[in-house]
Amino acid sequence: MKETMEVVETENLEAEVIVSGIPSPELKWMLGSEHLSSKKTTERIVEIETKTIETPDGRQVMKSTLKLTNVKLEDCCELIVIAENKHGLVKSSSSLTIMPLASLKIPKIVGNLKNVTVKKGESAQFKVDVKGNPEPKLKWFIDGIEIQSKSNTYGECVIDKCQSSGTVKLVATNENGEDSAQVSQISKRIS
Repeated sequence: MKETMEVVETENLEAEVIVSGIPSPELKWMLGSEHLSSKKTTERIVEIETKTIETPDGRQVMKSTLKLTNVKLEDCCELIVIAENKHGLVKSSSSLTIMPLASLKIPKIVGNLKNVTVKKGESAQFKVDVKGNPEPKLKWFIDGIEIQSKSNTYGECVIDKCQSSGTVKLVATNENGEDSAQVSQISKRIS
């Protein structure tokens, strides 16, 4: 595991370790003093996967991967993994720094565009939060063609009188860089 890790608030964290021992050690992941285990909540997903792999020289070792979604500012602490068997205990740690979204200069689209299903002729609405300094310029596209939103709200796109289905893409740009999201689909509802 790296000595230090830096993650932007609301992004996902992934860390992995490779351990060996006879007998195979028990592994425990910790975030500060909080013991982590695989779980899903409305706020985040913690996923820990541990499996045995073979190294190029033929040794059997354990690879453990931690995935943590929606990292928060209060997660800023030490990330620790402890490996223990009857012969002893070893610990690996990483200093975890969480950068606040407000400090970002490059554009960052926060959250996901959601799929929308509408009847032909109805309006479709998409909304995301966008961070960056200076405030990023937003461009919306359907199937690669730029469109003008019918909304005056920053981060929101209203497509009036949808006539067909297609892929929606948002591009956020400022002098420091660019971010894009392309995960939404307008689908025609039959009824």
